[in-house]
Order: sequence, then C-alpha cells, then structure tokens
Amino acid sequence: MALHTTIAQYLTFQPGVTFDDPSTPHGKLWNSALKQVSQTQGWLALHWGTRVAAKDVADLLITWRSKTALQDFMEHGHQQFLRAISPLLCPGKDSAVFVPTPYLIDLHPGMPSLELGAISSLYELIFDAEPSNKHSVSLGTEIQHCRDFFYKAADELDSGDPFLGMDGSWIEPLQLASSPSTSSSSSGASDVTPGTKPNINTQKKTFLLILEWTDRDAMSKIFQSEIRRNPPLEGSTITLEDYFNREILQRSSSWSRHDVVLENVLGSSVAWLDKEEKWSDYVRDQLAKSKPKIAMLSSTDLS
Repeated sequence: MALHTTIAQYLTFQPGVTFDDPSTPHGKLWNSALKQVSQTQGWLALHWGTRVAAKDVADLLITWRSKTALQDFMEHGHQQFLRAISPLLCPGKDSAVFVPTPYLIDLHPGMPSLELGAISSLYELIFDAEPSNKHSVSLGTEIQHCRDFFYKAADELDSGDPFLGMDGSWIEPLQLASSPSTSSSSSGASDVTPGTKPNINTQKKTFLLILEWTDRDAMSKIFQSEIRRNPPLEGSTITLEDYFNREILQRSSSWSRHDVVLENVLGSSVAWLDKEEKWSDYVRDQLAKSKPKIAMLSSTDLS
C-alpha cells in the first residue's frame, strides 16, 4: 500500500482568536488560507484541529500526491500561507511571528481517519540517538501487533467501532525558507520567523505515532483488556495499556501525547470553506435531521 507524503505542523494562535469559527472574520481568514493551499498543484487532503487541552494550539496536516508536489509547495506556497494567517498567530521575538519547523511524515491511506468526530492521539517518541535498523524494524513490528490487539479488543466490546486505527512514521524536519520582509508583503502582514520544533535536531530522532478512536470510555476499556503474549510472556497476561507502554512508548528516551479532533478538507468539500459553517457541523446537523425520518420509516415497515 503506497504511503502518502504529509507535512505536519503546529500553530499557536493569539488568545481570543476565533479561527475555528468560519462565521467570524478570523475564521474566514483561516478558511481562505486553507483554500489557497488546496488550490496548489498536487494537493490531496488537509486535516486540522485544535488540541483538546490547549484550544489556542492547532495541529495542521497537509497531504500531497508526491514529494515533488510537496517540494514545490515548500518553495513557493508555504511562506505565502504563513503570511496570510500571521495576523492570527502568536508573536515571537521582536514582534515577528514564530512558527515551529514543519516536518515530513509518511502515512498510509486512511490515516488520519475521515470518521466524523474521531479523536486523534498524537504521540511523539523522542530517541536520543538514531535507532539501528534492527530496532526500527522491531518498533514497526510491535506497532502492528499492538494495532491487531486493539482491533481484537474493540471487536469484543458492544459499542460500535471505538478504535479506528494506528499508524506511525519517523519524521524529517523541513527547512523553512527565509521570510520576506513586511515591506515586500502586499498584505502588510508581519514577518514570519522560522523556528525549530522542540526535540528535533541532528542528534535526536522523533517518531510520530497516531492512534485514532471515537469513544473515550470504550477506549479506556480496550486499554484495560488483558492479552497473552508468547514469548516472553508465555502463560501470563498483561493489560494492553501496559503492553503499549512497555513495548512501544518506553523504547524511546522520552515521549509526549496530545489529543486533537481533526477537521477534514478533501476535494469534495473544499467549496465548503467559503461558507460560514464547518463541514463537520453541517454533516452532524443533516444526520440529526435524518434520524427521525429513519425511525419513522422503520416503524412503518413493521406495521
């Protein structure tokens, strides 16, 4: 299965900025910038959302059809995008906008999930030194095992499909081009100062792991479910949470996690960026309206 080339970047917005509400001036500016990205040659999909525990921080993932398309965007469109949204972002030193370095990840199709209301848990695993090929392959194998355990545990719960999938990728920092000065910007936006994402440098390696689910309570039950492993755990049981921590997270020198509910922008929904309503809110509203009709049809069929 072919991998997709994705840029991942987080952005910190000024307090009180309503970029996630498309009915406000801030939201319209944000949507306009996203639409500009979607019109770039080779663009495939876009996912963004605010962090559950930090509403002023947004994670942005932009997926491209090829590395060539990505490179063209980084050379010609990325700074233009940052300038467009710079009035919304927190300033850095000298009143310039500080933007952490974006990084490159390779994810399988279907990640992030397009499931409405899906919660994405993003884990950053930091390694003090570059792992050997053997350790890298071993990590990938354990992720596959853990994913299979999650699916099996989810199937045993009577709560729909709470676990949507898991995928991961070593990340590669992308060099930001120097930002043009304010005087050269036709919009008059402030400068954008390229930065460095914490914990990413030439000595350390970072692995990004994405785990997606729909139901917090069900996912908690999945983590507490017990499994058997052969060897070295032959004849014993271990909770999935302990297995996940020991066989995946604790391989790293340190790790961090944050949850985000992603808004998905695809070719079929780009036009919705011109509206004063999120695509996800519209879909939820339509589903809510259709439920009484479905119930009525069901009762009619039974009569």
